[in-house]
Formats: sequence, structure tokens, C-alpha cells
Amino acid sequence: MAVATRVPSDTLQAELATGGPSPNVLLPEVPIPGELFGFERLAASAGYWSTRERDAGAIAAGIWADVLAWSGESPDHDDMTLLVVRVSARSHGVGSGPL
Repeated sequence: MAVATRVPSDTLQAELATGGPSPNVLLPEVPIPGELFGFERLAASAGYWSTRERDAGAIAAGIWADVLAWSGESPDHDDMTLLVVRVSARSHGVGSGPL
């Protein structure tokens, strides 16, 4: 699991754990009005869902559920983009030197 605000131009490596589907929602806390979801919550949500789901679509759906549960009825939902990428060590030669 990786969350980056600045992605280096060479490589980004992330290891996603596998697991079965889970109907749980990660965020039990009550949002403070005006408080952003933030990178810490995004990283926690991505880590949570990537250990419970194998499919990128299911991981994204879990993260979106957390974000929307946090933001509720707030009108500040513009410009939201989520990209879930699985990078396999085999397909990118991880451990075999620079790409």
C-alpha cells in the first residue's frame, strides 16, 4: 500500500496483501465539520481495503465508501479522483535492479 503526494519519476513499489471480501467500513469516528479526509485517513483506508480485497474495483469501492461516509452531505465533492494500481514484483523485475 502506498500513498504518495509526489511520485518519483523512476519507480513506485507497493505490496498489496490478499484476502477475502469484507462488508466492514473502516471509519468509526465522527467527522468534524470542515475537516478534510486527509492523507492519513486515505492511507489507513487504502491499507485496510487492500488487505481485505483482491480486486482493484473492490478496493476502490471500499475507499470511496470511507471517503463518502466521512464527507456526508458536504457539497465539496468536486475534483475527486482515485486510482488503484497493483504492481506485481514479477512483471516489473523487483529485486533485479533498476528498471
